[in-house]
Formats: sequence, C-alpha cells, structure tokens
Amino acid sequence: MDPVPDETSLAARYEGEHASGKWQALFDAAPRSERVRRARLLTRLARRQSSPSVLLDVGFGDGGFLDEAAAEGWRTLGIEISFGAARTADRRHGRVVGTLGCLRPLPLLDAATFWDVVEHVPDPEAFLREAFVRLRPGGLVALSMPNARGTEARVGGRRWRYHDLDAYGHLLHAAPGPLSAFLARLGLEVIHRETSGSVDLRDLVETWPGG
Repeated sequence: MDPVPDETSLAARYEGEHASGKWQALFDAAPRSERVRRARLLTRLARRQSSPSVLLDVGFGDGGFLDEAAAEGWRTLGIEISFGAARTADRRHGRVVGTLGCLRPLPLLDAATFWDVVEHVPDPEAFLREAFVRLRPGGLVALSMPNARGTEARVGGRRWRYHDLDAYGHLLHAAPGPLSAFLARLGLEVIHRETSGSVDLRDLVETWPGG
C-alpha cells in the first residue's frame, strides 16, 4: 500500500472501528473451533515443560485466542493499539494498550502470536523484530494472513476483497512461499506451515472477470 499510513492514523482508525462494533461483529462470527485448534497446535509445537510458559498475543482483539491459550496452560498476555479492544478481553489476561515498544526489551516470552495482524502494519520487518528480542531461546512465533496466491485471490485479481483498504485495512499481502522466505531471512526456522480453504467457490461468481 502506498502511501503507508503512520501509527497515529492507524491507531485512530482502529479505535473508531472498535467503537462502532465493526471488529466485534467479526470476532463473533469467527468459529471458536479455529481458536481452539490454533492454541492446541501451538502448545504441541512448543513441546513445553510442566511449568507454565508465557504467550503474547499481538492484536488480541476480544481476547478469544487468549482464552483458549490459557485453557492449554499458558500464562497469557495481550497487546492492542485500541483501548476499545482492550476493554473487551477477560481481566484474567495481562493486557497492554500500545505498541510492542511498550514492553521491556528482555527475553520474557516463550511464544508470540500474530493472528491476521502482520498485514495491517506499515513495516512488518521492524514490527516482528520488536517481538523477537522479547523471545526466549527456542521461542515460537505464529502468524496467519490471507493467501495472496489462494483461489479467491487468483480469481478476483484486482477485485480480491482484501485489496479494499477501507473494509479490511490491509497494507500488504503475501503468499506462503515468499512469507516463509521472509521469516527465514529474519532468522526464524519455519517448523510448521499450512494453508486452509476458507472460500465457498460459489461465492466467487460475482468476482469472476466479466461476471
């Protein structure tokens, strides 16, 4: 996306959208089963010891994933740039309103998750490095984002819904291969990668060229 919005304008945007209920409606529509699956997958990949480990969910929204991570035994912390979002999360989770720079730059985390977050930030490399310096050796980073080479993106082309900045606020897009290569350049070892179909092909008729 060019020009790239600055952090102040992005914070104002998301504050307004949370206040309007836009994001809560999306959170409510998301299936809990996927949050449960992700929490269990991350727990399995972590091969954690019996003592609790610390997980930071960046852009935690309404705290739904933090709930599932806590159920798996993680000590949970969430960070959001929106006060409106932070107020909705369960108070048993640690909550920070601000950027990753608000956290002490010490290796205190065993996992950091970015569920549908990285595509919203102006500088993903700097953003992720802020998390890396706070990870303990062997810590995990997990992220998700729409697939820019998935079926819906290929069929929709320029009319792919995630190109709509006003509706989704995505500043960049990536496909699995380049995303894995990007993470490797940052010093991460990719230990798990998956894609999943979330599109009913019948819904693509309207986006088909000439349709």
